[in-house]
Amino acid sequence: MGISLFSRAEFSKSGPQLLTPKSSTAPKNSVNLEQPITQPNLLRPKGYPSPPKIDPIKSSTFESVSFSALLGTPLGYENFYEKRFASFGNFYLFSIPIFRLNRVLFLHLETGPGFSFAKLTFENPPQNYSHLFLVAPVRFRLIYSLSPNLHLEGLAGVMLRPIEYDSRETTDGGTHAVKGANFITGDVGVGLDYNLTPPLKVRLLIGYLFLAGGLELTL
Repeated sequence: MGISLFSRAEFSKSGPQLLTPKSSTAPKNSVNLEQPITQPNLLRPKGYPSPPKIDPIKSSTFESVSFSALLGTPLGYENFYEKRFASFGNFYLFSIPIFRLNRVLFLHLETGPGFSFAKLTFENPPQNYSHLFLVAPVRFRLIYSLSPNLHLEGLAGVMLRPIEYDSRETTDGGTHAVKGANFITGDVGVGLDYNLTPPLKVRLLIGYLFLAGGLELTL
């Protein structure tokens, strides 16, 4: 009886024991939530065509208005006052976009004020005087981009000479409106533009009326 009561008392103090299996390793199929899930690398199959390359030509410089300051001399056409390399002209031109014909071809309208100046000397009778034409080119400008920095252009239009000044103190002297063939003259030519920076270019023009060169700035 004494042994039975003692055994019951000890069992009531300790309570039931739960056994858990011991394992030295974690389950193989467990997921570590702290590690990010990576996507598999997708390799392009051999022979699969690569995506088309984007043309690097920077065409934005010809989609905005630009301003040119040019210095030139008469070339193909000469008159009494304007002789090649004996007179010069200055031109301040605005080039206005009209159409973008495709990715590399642009059509502009170009115009602005300018002048041509000549210093003249005659021996019989001896006299020295200067002559000045105020001019205004009005022409279409077709621009083709060969590369991001090199561009070709073609020009076609007219040159207006509305006013002339003659320094002589005779009836031919003074300031007056131009009449006759000198008032309007047809003009064609070609040009070459090279980017110094994206908004600034060196510009060279070879035309029927003038050989000219200078700078062009995109505004």
